Amino acid sequence: SYLGALLPHDLSICAAYQRSHQSLVFEAFNTRLLPEGVLPLLNDASSALVQAVVASWIAGGGVPVVLDLSSLARRTGSIDPQLLHTAGVTTLLVHGVSRPQRPDELESLFMFASNSREWTDVDLQHFELVLPHLHSTYLRVQRTEQDLSEVAAVTLRRRSGEPAAPITERERQILSCVREGKNNQE
Repeated sequence: SYLGALLPHDLSICAAYQRSHQSLVFEAFNTRLLPEGVLPLLNDASSALVQAVVASWIAGGGVPVVLDLSSLARRTGSIDPQLLHTAGVTTLLVHGVSRPQRPDELESLFMFASNSREWTDVDLQHFELVLPHLHSTYLRVQRTEQDLSEVAAVTLRRRSGEPAAPITERERQILSCVREGKNNQE
């Protein structure tokens, strides 16, 4: 996508806080196959490696940081640094969004790794500029996926014979008005 042109990377890991889990929930997007065992460590909010990444970003003042993942892996003892090198995720470009005045309460976190690139100050500036858009887009995608899964669950219940929750008469009136293109006051 356009993000790949602006911040070339082989692996991106996006996380958003979800109230139902009471933690960050991670999702990985990679362009190549990773060795077994690498992705679960980078995709789990409770892994020592991810906790070290988050702590390093917070300690860095909430600005984009480049982290040597190999040294974090050695320090936490969570994974063989050679495996990370083989996977091409030895350095990470990390940035996130935290709640105002509460840097340790993350709303979203983004990590990019590339095997063929060293992150520059220009990359850090690009990341700083694109972060608000990444944050809002990723949250919107998460919400849409949640809505779609809820619709799928209702459809499945209908197919299985369970009665769906009925629409009230007032809801029916509002839907009719929306279909006719009326505004809120109408």
